[in-house]
Amino acid sequence: MRAATARVSLLALLISLLSITWFPNHANAAYYGVNKCMQNIDSTTATVSLASNNADCIIQFTQVGQMTWTVPFDMTARYLMVGGGASGSRGICGIYWGQGGGGGQVLKSTSLSLKAGDTITVNVGAGGAISGSCASGTGNNGSSTTFISNRFSQLTANGGQKSANVTAGNAGATGGTSGSGNVGGTGRASGSNCTSYNCEAGGGGGAGAAGSGVNGGAGIFDDITDSNTEYGGGGAGWSGGTYTTGTASGGGAVPGSSPSCNGTNNRGGGGADCATPDTGGSGGSGFAVIRF
Repeated sequence: MRAATARVSLLALLISLLSITWFPNHANAAYYGVNKCMQNIDSTTATVSLASNNADCIIQFTQVGQMTWTVPFDMTARYLMVGGGASGSRGICGIYWGQGGGGGQVLKSTSLSLKAGDTITVNVGAGGAISGSCASGTGNNGSSTTFISNRFSQLTANGGQKSANVTAGNAGATGGTSGSGNVGGTGRASGSNCTSYNCEAGGGGGAGAAGSGVNGGAGIFDDITDSNTEYGGGGAGWSGGTYTTGTASGGGAVPGSSPSCNGTNNRGGGGADCATPDTGGSGGSGFAVIRF
């Protein structure tokens, strides 16, 4: 009887130590995955999956807002962070058609050093909210995506910026700047009463390149999820009616009707002019991924 009791006590101790070593306790924790990909994340909205080569664990943070991940063991991790894209606008009535919003910044690395028991607070940035009509809409900035830990200085992927929807200096002819600082393109609008193409406003800057005319700037490609995907593209600008519609990439939107005028969520693309339903399109939400 004593031997059996001792074995039970030893087993309980081992289970306790295993919990401390691999899955440190965290308030409101939720566990995801199986085997070595069983992870402690204080959210029910994260996604954890095995890579297709069955060698890595991929944690995808797709829900806007804050989550905390507890590091299970010492590692050097790869990460991707994308800020939220800015919304587009409907421009200014009779002066500009809508400008494209700037795409969110893209940060990535293969050398994030982590220790067992570290906690990383991940905050996924929102895309800029839809704006109003040409009489009232100015666009909205995207929010930053951040990693915070005592192990390293805060990492921040900035949100995209809205356009300057004003006539001063003809500023409304230019799309929004990306979170990484790439400027928007400039359309052919004159800054006064317009007809035809001289209402044209520019596309937003992208994470990887500036906007060009009505075209949104390019984003940045990454294959951290095993799919080579472009993130942080600028939203396209518009010349209006049957005139030129700019192109967009990296989750950026194109002018027209919803949902095509909204940036793609989890890719950080900028929004564009929504002629229907008479708003500026929303920016795409940000994204965060850790792979090890």
